[in-house]
Amino acid sequence: MTTASVKPYGWFMPATLIALGRYTAHAVQPFTVAELQKIVPELTEGKDARRACKLLEQRRLATPCPTRRFAWELTPAGVQTCKAALYASLAEGKCKPAMMRPNKLTVADQISARLWNLLRIRNVLTSVDAVSVLANAGDNTVYLQAVIGRLLRAWSEACPDAVEVSKKRVNGALRYVLKRDIGPQAPALTKARKEIA
Repeated sequence: MTTASVKPYGWFMPATLIALGRYTAHAVQPFTVAELQKIVPELTEGKDARRACKLLEQRRLATPCPTRRFAWELTPAGVQTCKAALYASLAEGKCKPAMMRPNKLTVADQISARLWNLLRIRNVLTSVDAVSVLANAGDNTVYLQAVIGRLLRAWSEACPDAVEVSKKRVNGALRYVLKRDIGPQAPALTKARKEIA
């Protein structure tokens, strides 16, 4: 395994904080490792979800739930931190990111896993359909749709045997068809393609 392929410890934390900000938007609810994995699409492996829970606890953002076994709940500081992360991500979607977050995740990086899962579920997808499902309140949907369109196109170019552009359009929007399910990981893009996406 090359050094470049090794992910830094805690790489999942920004996405985890943002997702928990959405999850606790209306009420603070306890969560298990398995539930956290469903809440945060980036946590594709159970070990990453377990690490995320431990890191939240170490940073005093979460504590073991007293009323539910093997569950955590956010502390008041955790709620504030997650809401701040969510608001920062929404602000970044509304305007050009003058200030990047410490992890320097682009919008494409943030939605890639969710978009790929949506394509796997539906098998046929347009950028219009995808933005209606993936957009959060306050998101710049025009920008998000453009990013989604570029990601779908990049996947179809990087892995044409898995993702194909249909000849048929829906209200002028390109339709992308999943020809072959290659698993939970989206097709790998080169650095140049990632920048385009």
